Order: sequence, then structure tokens, then C-alpha cells
Amino acid sequence: MNKERRKHKRISVNIPSEVSLVLPEDTFQPRDFQGTILDISYGGVKVVVKGLEKELFKKLLRPQRYMKLRFFLPGERGEVKLIGRIVYLNYFEHEKKLVSGIAFEEMNEEMQARIRNLISYLEREEQYSL
Repeated sequence: MNKERRKHKRISVNIPSEVSLVLPEDTFQPRDFQGTILDISYGGVKVVVKGLEKELFKKLLRPQRYMKLRFFLPGERGEVKLIGRIVYLNYFEHEKKLVSGIAFEEMNEEMQARIRNLISYLEREEQYSL
């Protein structure tokens, strides 16, 4: 039996995001990409990043890798800036596309509230669309 490891239900979204990868072996110079958040929960997101070369993907396979995400929540003002630990990676070489699960870390109370409000709103919308 396959046990679900997620603590929180994920809600499907389509939110454009700026993604920064900061690798110690690259003297912490950020590598910036455009991404799309595909789902969100209280604990993290799934994001797709296009244009990622295979060599960089290989560097992400090492333990304790992090992503910085910058995005705007639908219906809100002000940019969201979060740091998350990479917990899942899937690379599609022919498309140079990375799909990654990110667990939120270092999230202040304001950001927690904004994420909670978005998820509550999306859950209500989901109930009405059934």
C-alpha cells in the first residue's frame, strides 16, 4: 500500500513565478528562471521550471537544495517571496523542464496568513464548482 506523505491537501493552481536556484558550489550566484506553480498547500508547492539544462539538474540532486520563489497571489497586492527546500525532482530532458516539490521554510506569519487565505478561498471555489 502506498502511503501519502503529504501533511496537507494540495489545490491546483496556475501561478506564474520567478524561481531562483542558489548553489554553494557556484559561489551562491543565483540562477533565475521563469516557472509556474501547479499546486499549493499549507506546506509547499509544486512548480515547473522550463529552460533548465541537464548539468544544472544534476547539481540539484545533492541533499539540502533550496529554491527561492517570487510570485503574486491571485486577487492580492504585494509580491510573495518564499524559500523552500526541494523535496522532489523530476526532469524532462527533451523539454529542458523540471518539475519540483518545494517544502516551505522560513515563512513569516504574514506569508502564512496569505497562503492560508488563498487556500481557503480556493477550497470554497472548488466546492461550488462540483
